[in-house]
Amino acid sequence: MSRQNLIVEPVVELGLRTLQLSSSEVQLLHKIIDKAKKKNYIVTPDGWFVPIDDLRHDIRIVAEFIMHETSHYNEFEIGGGFRIFNNSQQLLDIPVDSTFRFAMDLENTIFAIKPGDMQKVSLGAQESWKISIDKNNPEMITFENGYRATKIILPHRPLISQFKKAQLLVENFSTSLEYFLKNYDEWKITTKNFRFIFGLDKIQ
Repeated sequence: MSRQNLIVEPVVELGLRTLQLSSSEVQLLHKIIDKAKKKNYIVTPDGWFVPIDDLRHDIRIVAEFIMHETSHYNEFEIGGGFRIFNNSQQLLDIPVDSTFRFAMDLENTIFAIKPGDMQKVSLGAQESWKISIDKNNPEMITFENGYRATKIILPHRPLISQFKKAQLLVENFSTSLEYFLKNYDEWKITTKNFRFIFGLDKIQ
């Protein structure tokens, strides 16, 4: 795989198919439905994993929906993770129960792992991958999932570079999202807890 084709894309779950939506939320839903077909969004039981970068012009409406969802269920939860792919193929799938805390554990492992190391990382409540670097091939990092009988080998340094860019997108997205959420009187989540849910306390 060429280095130019390797992409790490942060995604956030929006369960837009479960609630009665406002007019602005319906507009966002239609945008997502259109892009989902063109860009092969990952479908979840309640909606889609939507690339954060595709939401950069709609963060105010995303905040409106998250406030709506939080009020409806009386709790704040948000799914998300990192999608790893090249131009023609998704390389690392995202479990439907993935959260940003799982995602940041994956990122930290990729940053810290050394040749000869092997670590097991959970990507969801019921899915884990074995990540390793062979001493004889230290430029490449290997992902193995025994249950799926899947093995993926990627260039390590370009992967780290892509994860750093993806992490910055998550940080910027969460900061902008919280800015709009704080405009709601009903919003009671502290910045510390908000960052915890996005896994930002795990950034090293």
